Amino acid sequence: MMIPLVLAVMAGAASPAPTAKPLREVVFKASYTRREALQVEHYGAVPPDAFGHSTGDDGTITVDVMAVGRNTLGIRLTESWKQAPRTATYLGNVAPEGTVNFGNQPISGCARDLLVFFGPSVTQSQPMAPGVAWTSKLDAKDVSVSTNYTVAKVDGSIVTINETRTIAVHAARGMDSQLGGWVTYKPSKLVPIAGQLTELRQASSASGNDTIQSIVNFTRLSDTLDH
Repeated sequence: MMIPLVLAVMAGAASPAPTAKPLREVVFKASYTRREALQVEHYGAVPPDAFGHSTGDDGTITVDVMAVGRNTLGIRLTESWKQAPRTATYLGNVAPEGTVNFGNQPISGCARDLLVFFGPSVTQSQPMAPGVAWTSKLDAKDVSVSTNYTVAKVDGSIVTINETRTIAVHAARGMDSQLGGWVTYKPSKLVPIAGQLTELRQASSASGNDTIQSIVNFTRLSDTLDH
C-alpha cells in the first residue's frame, strides 16, 4: 500500500545514525496478502483476457527511534520477511502528524501504515473518547490524500481507532486507492498496538483494468518504553 512520500527531509528533522543505540525499540509481528486482477481489453468482438496473481508473507518489523527533533522522529526501520533473501534496513523519519518520509526506499506497506501512528501529533490533540473524529489531508501536484480517523472504543489505556483513507492520483501513471480498517493505539506511549488494514487500488484505461487488494496485519511484540 504505497502512499506518495515527501522526498525532502523536513527542516529540523532528526537524522538517525545507523550504528547508534536507539532511544526506543518497538518490534512488531506482521503479515500481508496481495491479490491482483488484471483485465486486458481487445479491439472488436474479442473478449478481454483476465489474469490473477496472489502473494503474501509474514515476518517482523523493528522500529528504532534514533533521534527526536521538533517532534519529528528519526527512524531506523528493519524488516525481516520469510520470503525475502535478507533483512533490510532503512533510514527515514516520521513527521509530528504522522507523515512517513523514507524517500524512494522500498519500505513495505505494512511498515508505512504502522509508522503513521508513531507521529506524536497523529491524533491532533483530540480527546480519546468514542465518536471523536478528525481528518488529515495532503494535497500535492500529483496526488491528494485524505485520511479520516474515528475513535471506535476505549478499553482502559488502549484506544481502537477506525481509519479510512482515499488517494486520488492526478498523474498519468498511478492507481487511485481506498483503505479501511482499524488500529489499536496506546496514547500514553504514542504507539500502535495492533491493526488490520485493507486497501483496494484500481486503475482503468482503454487497454484494460487493474485491481489490487492488499491486507496487512500487525501486532506489537515488544517495546523498550512500555513494559
